[in-house]
Amino acid sequence: SGRVSDLAIDGRNGTQLAIETLNAQSGPRYELHLHEDTAEAGTPAAVVGAMADEGDAFAIGPMTSVLAKAMVPEADKRQLVLISPTANSDELSGMDDWFFRVIPPAGPGAMQIADAAVGRGLLTASVMAEWRNRSYSERFAETFGGRFRSQGGTVTNVVHYESDGHPDYAKIAGELLASHPRVVLLVCGAVDASLVAQQLRRLDPDVQIAMASWAA
Repeated sequence: SGRVSDLAIDGRNGTQLAIETLNAQSGPRYELHLHEDTAEAGTPAAVVGAMADEGDAFAIGPMTSVLAKAMVPEADKRQLVLISPTANSDELSGMDDWFFRVIPPAGPGAMQIADAAVGRGLLTASVMAEWRNRSYSERFAETFGGRFRSQGGTVTNVVHYESDGHPDYAKIAGELLASHPRVVLLVCGAVDASLVAQQLRRLDPDVQIAMASWAA
């Protein structure tokens, strides 16, 4: 639940569909247990403990990198396999643990966006980064900026915000456009990206908008 729940809802729906498909066939029967992973429902360690205590074979999730980073130590301790479709912070790469993912790490995607912008002659950029999921968004923004600058681009502004802090999207859009960038990179969830994109288009119909895989 919460402001950035779109990924979790999609993950839950996809998992339910997979289990219904499996159970429509002959063979073993599968059962889905759902667990809330927001701070209001307890710490990430408590969520992992609850899954391990009820004997779950593995878990689909978490969906955000910040939760994955917090859950991995407890999953290692309880020897519970976590399989995430979407948590792809580079901080989660190259570790010997019980965490697996089915998405490439974030770094290559950030470099691809930089390459695409430069290839289209868009050599000035602003970046909006959601800071609650900082383990993902900070590295994504840094990787994009490094690649972009290495090819002659300039990152004119980076705006940090937290999605659960009642952000003023019109104000954020104004800050992003203050330096008149040719492209704005949104490193955030889909709901926030759609809302700030509306404000960006209202203020500057010609600015190009790029999105990290989190929103896309």
